[in-house]
Amino acid sequence: MYKQITEIFTYNFTVATDGLYAIYLSASCGRKNYLRTELDGSALKSLTPKRKNKYFNIPPSWNGNELKGTSKTIVFVIKLLKGNHGLNFIPKGKVEITTEPKITEINDAGLVALFSDIQSENKNCQPWITVALINLPLRFFDASIMCKKKFLDSDDVKLIIDEQIQKNPLKSIWRGKNWFWRGAEIKGNAQTNRFYPDLPTGTHYIDLWSDGTPILKSLDILLIREDAIKRIPTVDNPEWTGDFLDDPEEIILARLIFGEANSEPQKTKEWVGWSVINRTKAKSWWPNTIHGVILQAGQYDPFKTKDPNFEKIINPLNYKNVGETDKKNWFECYDVAKSIILKQSANPTEATHFHGAGVTEDWFRRHIVPKGKFIKKIGNTYFYWSPN
Repeated sequence: MYKQITEIFTYNFTVATDGLYAIYLSASCGRKNYLRTELDGSALKSLTPKRKNKYFNIPPSWNGNELKGTSKTIVFVIKLLKGNHGLNFIPKGKVEITTEPKITEINDAGLVALFSDIQSENKNCQPWITVALINLPLRFFDASIMCKKKFLDSDDVKLIIDEQIQKNPLKSIWRGKNWFWRGAEIKGNAQTNRFYPDLPTGTHYIDLWSDGTPILKSLDILLIREDAIKRIPTVDNPEWTGDFLDDPEEIILARLIFGEANSEPQKTKEWVGWSVINRTKAKSWWPNTIHGVILQAGQYDPFKTKDPNFEKIINPLNYKNVGETDKKNWFECYDVAKSIILKQSANPTEATHFHGAGVTEDWFRRHIVPKGKFIKKIGNTYFYWSPN
């Protein structure tokens, strides 16, 4: 055991260069105990499919009700800037950080080996290993698993990609269809498979659950060095990289709020931010991601290159004639966006649309939300709900 904690513990570390890094974390916790992590104040999430936890604003990375005292290892693959960083471990109850965090720079291009020859402790259908890609694409990866056939309960491994269980390809199997690698079939051999999720830049998860004591012989993932070159915008350095997909969710949402409600009351900022979330959850033609909604063509004026607010949202702290009040408003917009992303505030509205004083209510009703309804005016902003 590296360290047992019952309250927030911060692990400080330094990286020498900007680049792509793998952060390895291992921990265990018993029933009713949980652990989540933050890097430099931003949440690192490792989702558990279709499971939520009332004790946290975000799902925990380690869920004691599932682990039941066993350990789980997570590797976060993430872009880091040169300098000092703080990794917060935030527990509920008693948690054991089983090994000291390991931070490794990824210098190679192509298939990068993240794990090799890792045997699971004896588990009973429980989480084992997670690979979490943060603001990166997931093109393809190889996994090689060894499972033994045993008399009563053979070794098995479940694979989950972005909360989607990968079914066993042998269609004749019914009871074992959710376990991709099964000792009854492999019989002590190593089986290697290549998977092609081909997912765009975003946050992606590869989860392995184990039953028994299988061995992960190798897990290799395609990583391109160019993915690590671009700077990650932060609240203190939000200058645009030239691609809004490089923005973390809280940054692009803060840009929208800043462009649409810079000088408006905080309540207006909150409603503007939550209206984006409402679109992601609506069963309509809007995308189901924050980036997708905000970047949808023709939707938000500040993201149009010819709009006067465009130069403000791409460099909120350093555009022409920026004032101290504007800078203060940027940080407020970011705080609002972050609280929304982390679900630290409740959704106050069903609004999906809004407009400012430059558009009349009558025109907006007739041309933009003819099937919608007016909800409320806050400050100089009018909010509406519409099914499309």
